[in-house]
Amino acid sequence: MGLQVRTIDNADDVVEAAPQQYPWGITVLLFLAPGALTTAFTLLTASFFQQHGLPASLGLDVSPVVVLEIGYLYFLGIRRNGRLSLAGVVGYRRRMPALRLAVVVAVLFLVGAGIYLALAPVSDYIHTTLFAWMPTALSGGTENSGRSAGVLLIVLGTNFLLNGFVTPMVEELYFREHLLPRMPVAGWMAIVVNAALFSIQHFWQPELYLLVFLLQVINITALTRLRDLRLPILLHSLLNIAGAVLTLGATLGR
Repeated sequence: MGLQVRTIDNADDVVEAAPQQYPWGITVLLFLAPGALTTAFTLLTASFFQQHGLPASLGLDVSPVVVLEIGYLYFLGIRRNGRLSLAGVVGYRRRMPALRLAVVVAVLFLVGAGIYLALAPVSDYIHTTLFAWMPTALSGGTENSGRSAGVLLIVLGTNFLLNGFVTPMVEELYFREHLLPRMPVAGWMAIVVNAALFSIQHFWQPELYLLVFLLQVINITALTRLRDLRLPILLHSLLNIAGAVLTLGATLGR
């Protein structure tokens, strides 16, 4: 099966006409604005969280930007359908058999974990040599060591719930199921540009750009071939949860 990027699949497997493309300027804005807003929110709320005994980086997890992303999609859905619906706004709504979905997700998760482990020394080196100047608020879980059990429970529980489930679902609906079919380029270029822009919008994790890019190329390629929106959501969620578990282990080991 060839790559089919510019189509919208309905739940009943009827393929609609290719959606209208966004121009380059709008495409870049729609990709980078969420990352810029999340970064700004985190920096602006850092002192507030610190004053209440919480990590300055908590803003990365509780950023309301996901509300703006899903709100934008539903706004388009209401305008298009006259009701609260994402029909025609998000694509890739075919459904694989549950067992096949589970196997594909498991295989891609193992591939992603292997890439993460292989690039971990590179990411650490880039962080310590090029981006050690980054504010503490943008450093993620590195500031959790030494905190009380109650605070750790709040922080890690929030991370698991929001970063492990809510954010992956909304981001995949927004960046992949909506923006991917509307990229100003087609085929492999759409996959590469989508993955690159998604990586860049993580302004607080520049050391992970290469990792995120490679994971997203795999993620998006699988999506365009299998056309089941559950696939990238589940994979994104599992990778985020695995990252949270590693962060927890590193925190408790200090």
